[in-house]
Amino acid sequence: MTEREGSLPVLNDPQFGLTAILRPYVGFDSQLGPGTPGAYQGLNGSIPIMFTEGGVALDPSAGKPGYSKELVKGLGVPFGARISVWLPIIGIFSEVARTYAWLFIWRQRNVLDYRVQRIAFHYPKQGLGVPDTTPTDQPPERIILPAAAHSIIVNDLAPPVGFPASSGIRPELFIPGTLVQPSSSPLSLSGNSAVIQQGLLDPNVFNDAAMPIFQTVEVQALGDELLIACTKPDAASWDFTTLAQDAVFSLLFGSNAAAIGSLTTPFVDIGVYVNAGVAT
Repeated sequence: MTEREGSLPVLNDPQFGLTAILRPYVGFDSQLGPGTPGAYQGLNGSIPIMFTEGGVALDPSAGKPGYSKELVKGLGVPFGARISVWLPIIGIFSEVARTYAWLFIWRQRNVLDYRVQRIAFHYPKQGLGVPDTTPTDQPPERIILPAAAHSIIVNDLAPPVGFPASSGIRPELFIPGTLVQPSSSPLSLSGNSAVIQQGLLDPNVFNDAAMPIFQTVEVQALGDELLIACTKPDAASWDFTTLAQDAVFSLLFGSNAAAIGSLTTPFVDIGVYVNAGVAT
């Protein structure tokens, strides 16, 4: 018996739910490029890649009366709960750091959502809002589903790239950096590099693969659903086919478009990890 055995949790911590694995849609890194449904290759990096549970693109109600057929799927969370998010630090594989920006979006569901899906809601109405007359997304009737970007007040005269100094308020961007990481792997008793984590990248291809590649962010749930979007702050085009950070992004979350190493099958258990706590 160890001195800590008596404090070990049983099965899992009841204060937090099991880990949700969020991934981009299947085909987001298709090499066929612009014009291919769902493909980002060659598009401006300001167009966000959405991460959803299981990589499912659309909300279960998408296309039903009152709902857009393009309604993005969100992750249900208890309004007011603590949310722990593990974001990948992909910048460790390139000389260019802080390439990706992660935007948290909160969405409230309404009474109709509860009737249709039996999901939690806080918006107490189910009436129609402003119609959407987009020709490709008919019929136009739309119920109200408000969404809000996680925001902070900016008093700095030099805000992040893409936001004017006079804006005063901006979406809060969680941009994982590289300074939180050890510069190299620790040694094992054999004299080789020790392993801190495994099963995410092949250390025979990436020397840094034994290092942590996640940065944790903790926020409070400000809606019934959390949506996570990833963009490139410099607005450079998405390019998954060259040996740069986007290629590693594709290796982790997609089809390995740049054919790094011998990996040919996506590992769907790798993604952005989210644990939702109980509502307080």
